[in-house]
Amino acid sequence: MRIIAGILSFVLMFSFALPSFVDATVELNDDTIVEEYVPEEDGGIDLSNVDVSNFDFEKFENEYDFLVTDPVFLQLEGELSKPRVEYVIEKNPLTGELIVKQEILPALVIGALRVLTSKVGRTAADKGWKIARPYVQKALNAPSKYILEGPSGTKIIQVRSKATKQVIFRLDYGPVYHKGPYLHYHVPPNLNDHHIIW
Repeated sequence: MRIIAGILSFVLMFSFALPSFVDATVELNDDTIVEEYVPEEDGGIDLSNVDVSNFDFEKFENEYDFLVTDPVFLQLEGELSKPRVEYVIEKNPLTGELIVKQEILPALVIGALRVLTSKVGRTAADKGWKIARPYVQKALNAPSKYILEGPSGTKIIQVRSKATKQVIFRLDYGPVYHKGPYLHYHVPPNLNDHHIIW
């Protein structure tokens, strides 16, 4: 009876711990395994497929002049509209082989960041951009050190370290403690803290 319980425990543990190995497309390359996958959406706003045909860009440029004249914002829009590929190297706990995961991140539709910005309003966008701008500029100036991510779900902008993959700054627009939505940001050391802007 103990042997059967032990075998069942072993099987259950690995079925929960390693579900990605079952569904992954695996291609052998030298001594590494390459897995290609597209990340799951978190159910929020998908700005890689936004219809901007009815959006009034001229009105946006008049109302949000502080953004459209800011070279950092324009550079951010340009970077986010490029498709990106991110590689993550992990070690397979069972075989010890290195696994290189290739994450294909969709490009944003040009103008999608403006659509999202217009939803929070001018005052909130002004305050949020003043806080986010230094982090965005730092990431744009050192692309070998930082990963700059655009909107997804409640996230508007996120800056991560390339070395550690840790979040350095994240600007969100969404509910906080089941109220809102609020424009807020997260910074280390406690990324669970919500610093409400508007």
